[in-house]
Amino acid sequence: MERGVRPWLLGAALFVIALAVFAPAAPGPFLFDDRLLIAGNYKVQSFDHWRLWLTETIWDLTFDPASDGSSLIFWRPFVLASFAWDWQLGGARAAVFHLTNLLFHAVNAVLVWTMFRRWFDAKGLALILAALFALHPAQTEVACWISGRGDSMCLFGMLLAIHSLHWFSANKALGGLGVFLGTAIACSAKEMAVVLPFLILLDHFASRRIASFTWAGCREVLIHLLVSGLVLVAYVGWRAWLFGSPFGERGIAGVTTMPPALEAFGRAVVLVFWPLDTTLGRAVPRVVEGVVFPRYDYAALGALAFLFINAVAWRWRKTTPRFGLGWLCFLGCWFPVSGIVPHGELSLISPRYLYVPLISIAFMFGALAERFVDLGTSSRQVLWLVAPVVALATISIERSDDYSSSEKFWKAELTQNPYYNAAQDYYVSRELRANRPKSALQLAQAFLEFNRRTGYQALNGELAYRSMEALADVTPDLEVDALRRLAEYCDALVQGKAFTFEVPGVARIGWNKDSTLYRELMRSRRRILLLSADIWSRLGDDKKAIRRVDLAMDKCDQCWTVLARAGTVRARAGQVEETLALTEALSRFVPFTDQGRMAETFADAVQLAPYLKGGSVPPVLGAQFFTSLHAYGRAYAVARPAFENPPDNPEAHRTLAELALRAGDRDAARAMLLRSMSAQEAEEWEREKLKTVLWNDAEVPEGIWTPRVTPDGKIEF
Repeated sequence: MERGVRPWLLGAALFVIALAVFAPAAPGPFLFDDRLLIAGNYKVQSFDHWRLWLTETIWDLTFDPASDGSSLIFWRPFVLASFAWDWQLGGARAAVFHLTNLLFHAVNAVLVWTMFRRWFDAKGLALILAALFALHPAQTEVACWISGRGDSMCLFGMLLAIHSLHWFSANKALGGLGVFLGTAIACSAKEMAVVLPFLILLDHFASRRIASFTWAGCREVLIHLLVSGLVLVAYVGWRAWLFGSPFGERGIAGVTTMPPALEAFGRAVVLVFWPLDTTLGRAVPRVVEGVVFPRYDYAALGALAFLFINAVAWRWRKTTPRFGLGWLCFLGCWFPVSGIVPHGELSLISPRYLYVPLISIAFMFGALAERFVDLGTSSRQVLWLVAPVVALATISIERSDDYSSSEKFWKAELTQNPYYNAAQDYYVSRELRANRPKSALQLAQAFLEFNRRTGYQALNGELAYRSMEALADVTPDLEVDALRRLAEYCDALVQGKAFTFEVPGVARIGWNKDSTLYRELMRSRRRILLLSADIWSRLGDDKKAIRRVDLAMDKCDQCWTVLARAGTVRARAGQVEETLALTEALSRFVPFTDQGRMAETFADAVQLAPYLKGGSVPPVLGAQFFTSLHAYGRAYAVARPAFENPPDNPEAHRTLAELALRAGDRDAARAMLLRSMSAQEAEEWEREKLKTVLWNDAEVPEGIWTPRVTPDGKIEF
């Protein structure tokens, strides 16, 4: 197959094809964790904080880990350094980050091909197997999702260590140095580096055509195993010294039992052989009150596949021993993500978990091909090997396109996995950001009920919090009693004194004190305190509001989850200096969109604050101040003199009418409009303006896909 073609040309072709297949993701935005790790993390937006990369987790202190439930301890300084480098090159342009992901994956594809050339006599087979590794749809998560690059960077380090043994075979010292550096790079990229000894052994046996594992065969590579082992031991010790427990506080009872581990393996089998669904949410387990309930169909498939592969490896131990060798390596590479040991993630098998194990899987396929396919003379049989790779590449191209926009990505996640909490939260949050809180409230309530019925109850605390946030937004400022009850409920909830809140016909928020949902919600206690502060501030009780802001910001004065709302509350209270300090802190997150817009909002407002200090404030100026901070009830109260004696100006009439409408007084708005327009004109104006009013039931614009809530509260996709 390779006759007459120079190897470097084949390597270059593989490199270009690997880039091209996943290139549809290149124009895509920051998605999911990217917003936290990059756009909202000022410590990777310059090299000034490089010391912190070595001593802190990848979940940086620029947000409150407990509030987002993100207490996982991942130490990945090499990944953080790459983010910083990309930021220096392109700022907040996600395309630069995507390009780095693609380059790491394409380079790995060439390094894997070079390794396979040593492992197989048929060089064409080596190229096909390298293409299988490079183009398999399971690789889309690592190649296309910026936050998934830790796997490709880790493998890059491991491949450098392995290749060093051959590049410097004549110089043991240089070879050992290469192993040391490659292992260090892998360790600083991801915890998966612990499987490097298995890949070193596989390379050693496969390259030398040693048919099966023997202790005698390990002697030549023993020194390199020792070097990598010492680095790995130092890595584990360093992590333990810095962080203690390797996985943080999160843990779910039952994850380490055998059924979930078998389910994970069954899902991996499907992912390898039938990768039509490579979404992130495909592996979210069914969890009820902290206990995992496995899918027994996948668990049964996993058990049967495990027994079958073991039987085949044993049956062919003499005729095809390399198959068994690959299987042993796969088991070593699979173990850290198998679920047998806790890996700290609430997922059974994400596509990125297969990034490294796919090397041993490809080697097993190669061993079978060597036995059953005539690679030298039969082009038809070779075509049977090429055709599946081409088919897999077409699936990868289609899946890569999902990463090109947030809407495509989350629509694929939610339609494939309606129970996936992160996808549910995206659509609820999107409606909130688009000033459609009634739609957000309906979605959040419907999702919570859907998850309760189906048993997918993990991480529902975020949806519960969004329900409270949306309920606050749909309540007009002039409905003082309703707002006060909600604020008092938030206060009591944080104190563990109240657990149920209901607005008949609108929403019901409730849980037991001992429930998983309540415990998850308590990880968001800072945000609940700030929601209470915001409501008290809207009601004009700045003293109560500031007290809650101070509690929320205690030991978290640089957490981006609290800065924006805290700044708004302080600005309404006229605390100019404190607000300016928060504005400066928020500026580090620009262009992290929500925080950036909020910073601009109260940066403008504080310019008006000094004029309020005197006490006698012109109504228009006071109304303008509170309107800029979305405190429409307070703006309406300040502007009351203008309503009692309005200027004879149609433009002023419309401005005052809009203020009354946003505050919740439709009668006052209509009366003001009728001063300068007909009843029909006033009705048309009001109907158009209501589309932008928070408490109104705004419609989702055409062309924007969203789940639909039926009249009986069910979700339709």
